[in-house]
Amino acid sequence: MSAPSLPNLNPQTIVRSTATVFGLLGTAVGIQAILDPFSYSKNFGLPSSTSSNPFVRVIGGRTLAGGLTTLALVYFKADRALGASLVIGLVTGAVDGAVVRGSVEGADGKSITPGEVKAAKSAAMGHWVLTGVAAGLGVWLLSVS
Repeated sequence: MSAPSLPNLNPQTIVRSTATVFGLLGTAVGIQAILDPFSYSKNFGLPSSTSSNPFVRVIGGRTLAGGLTTLALVYFKADRALGASLVIGLVTGAVDGAVVRGSVEGADGKSITPGEVKAAKSAAMGHWVLTGVAAGLGVWLLSVS
């Protein structure tokens, strides 16, 4: 009786798996924005006063579409297109982080609590870090595909 073999864990498999996680995350976040804009806004890092804006649901639809597109590119093994998409995602992540951070810059302490300021700054950093990881994976995919 032989030992079970490990799955093929070459770098492309690892990158595709990571991209799948990003796709699932985008899909889940998009659905959350459509169904529960208040929680989405809070998790995104925006102050609670922005969560009643109907535009949050519009963004949810776009985020859902982006997540599903990423999943489709992984499924069809369209590595060059997936790589380009992940690199282009730098625009989204950079803007998201800047908007979240900017939403609390110069806060007067009356309409936005210190806790919301701290959460927004942390969320902005999270947007930038995840965007950097995704873009790095995209650059790698473009270089080997």
